Amino acid sequence: MVGADLHVFPDRGPVYLLTEHRSARPSPDDNWLTAQPSRLLNARFQVVDFTGRDRELSRLEAWRDRLGPRLSALWLHGPGGQGKSRLAAQFAARSAMAGWKIVDATHSAVTVLPPPASQDMRLESATGLLMIVDYADRWPPSHLAWLFSNALLHRQIPTRLLLLARSVKAWPAVRASLEHMQSDAVDLPLQPLTDQAGRSDRDRMFTVARDCFAAGYGVADAVIGPPSSLHRPEFGLVLALHIAALATVDAHVHGDRPPEDMAHLSSYLLDRERKHWTQLHTNQYEGLDFRTSPSVMSRTVFTAALSGATTHPKGASLLSALHLDSTDRVLADHAMCYPPTETGTVLEPLYPDRLAEDFLALALPGHSVTGYSAESWAPSTVEALTRRDANGEPPEHILRALTFLTAAAAPGRWPHVSTHLRAILRADPTLAVTAGSAVLTALADIDLDSGLLEAVEASFPEDRHTDLDNGYRRHHSAAQCGTPEQN
Repeated sequence: MVGADLHVFPDRGPVYLLTEHRSARPSPDDNWLTAQPSRLLNARFQVVDFTGRDRELSRLEAWRDRLGPRLSALWLHGPGGQGKSRLAAQFAARSAMAGWKIVDATHSAVTVLPPPASQDMRLESATGLLMIVDYADRWPPSHLAWLFSNALLHRQIPTRLLLLARSVKAWPAVRASLEHMQSDAVDLPLQPLTDQAGRSDRDRMFTVARDCFAAGYGVADAVIGPPSSLHRPEFGLVLALHIAALATVDAHVHGDRPPEDMAHLSSYLLDRERKHWTQLHTNQYEGLDFRTSPSVMSRTVFTAALSGATTHPKGASLLSALHLDSTDRVLADHAMCYPPTETGTVLEPLYPDRLAEDFLALALPGHSVTGYSAESWAPSTVEALTRRDANGEPPEHILRALTFLTAAAAPGRWPHVSTHLRAILRADPTLAVTAGSAVLTALADIDLDSGLLEAVEASFPEDRHTDLDNGYRRHHSAAQCGTPEQN
């Protein structure tokens, strides 16, 4: 790390990683992208041209360039799928063109350590420093405090911290930490896309996405109209419009009728994922080195959604614990479908996150989506992947697993997932505390019975733990007064 600090746990390695910002990778071959719909939605490839959010971009640029405190932080928040990451990438690209040094900060809990390398953080010729912190609401407050103390942020140069989060709930505690350092601190909510009379933001974003996807499929876009349901509240998310556009184009290509609501749109695209696994499995008889059946691949994709990318030994151990045979073969076939972003890793999860959450929900019994059957193995797989080991240690991925399950069970999404969360927490209420403040805060918004909330509260440490303060307050309030769903 040249020109910056590195905070390290003696027994666990870096608290976070700082890396020079990477622009979007060149899009792969169109045939490869269209074989699996999730690839077209992956923000890494930026298949859809950036459009809209002009007001927000202007506000971000004004925040970056304004005179005032040398150090300033902005908390950019909105639901998953609202376009935070893509907006941040667009802002980063514009800032780089204006001479700013762009740095990404990634918490170690959501990434696999890359191979040893050097990161040059020197700012000698930069106009300023822009650091982007993704999933900021999932960082323990003490880890954010260590990041804020990094020498890189305290050079005599304009410095901006852009923190991306799904909600504003963790912001007051983070803001207090920043203000203690005499930093300016503001927040910017990403509002749902409007649906006004005439050519709305939704129409424009749908049309751009449709045209980009149609170009990938090699079809004329003019004959493909938008769904009649575009005015519904669920289409206020940028990702929802992209999913609708992709399903509309894909259905046109295959002679199908696209669904109208979000649940069936997600299930349509996930069906297309499964068809691709099936085709690869069938092609083994024509010489393709792919042996994993669609049912085993489905369970592996489910596992990856809960575990996230990991090392090969750990990935093999996870699959062995599920009694899957030929783990090396399964991991290799999974990587063919979902190539790792970091060298040497396996179990790259399905992207975007919201589609992975939908995949988990549709695999678990209890939903009412017609034509998409739940999997009998899903409940036991969730139980196995969230169980403590023989030494009483929680799985390394418990934060990710509970984060994705609580996101899927959030109000307005998949209420049946809360049933499976109850089963996990009844067996071991301490897991919620182990996962941390972000999970505790999310649980407070889900329809859980008061007895279970009290059992989780009883497992809080007796001494104050600052990383749990925000989650404890939210959870205690829910245990005393009921969750928003119950009220």
